[in-house]
Amino acid sequence: MSPVLESAWTAWRWRLRLTLVLWWGRPATVLACVAAWLQAQPDHPHALATQAHWLAQTQDLQGAAHVLRRLRLLQPQVAAHAFNLGFVLQGLARWREAESAFEAAIELNPLLDRAWYGLGVVRLELGELSGAEQALRRNTELQPMSPLAWYQLAHLHRERGELEQAQDLLRHLRSFEPRVARQLEREWGAVSA
Repeated sequence: MSPVLESAWTAWRWRLRLTLVLWWGRPATVLACVAAWLQAQPDHPHALATQAHWLAQTQDLQGAAHVLRRLRLLQPQVAAHAFNLGFVLQGLARWREAESAFEAAIELNPLLDRAWYGLGVVRLELGELSGAEQALRRNTELQPMSPLAWYQLAHLHRERGELEQAQDLLRHLRSFEPRVARQLEREWGAVSA
């Protein structure tokens, strides 16, 4: 058998084994299976992506970030890897690194709405309100019915003292996602009280 076919066959067997393990959904079992796969094929992108996902699921964000950096080196052209790294770094409160990862994801795929949202949230954390607003607005252009960016924009305008714009965003949010609008109203009421 040729090395290419053998590699494909090995990957197929590991994916099948991993699919069976995923039915039980126990993180330790899944991670053990992925570790065994990586012993056989250390640079297999699917195995690495699965490992990063499950490390993040088990709150090992440091481990997930390490794997995602490796995956970015192996496949630098894949926007999802940069986005996932940004998401994990955001969870670690490593704001500048997360910002760079989200920017890399956007450079690779300018239509990746989640990366625009992540960039906006990170810039809010960094106090860069203008940059945050631009990123969140781009997210709403790409994903107009997702309430998250609208919610963050309303908070941003209220924080700036732009109450009329904040109320306009609240009304817009109420028109398609009343539950999130009520949450925003409760938060604003708690601040005013």
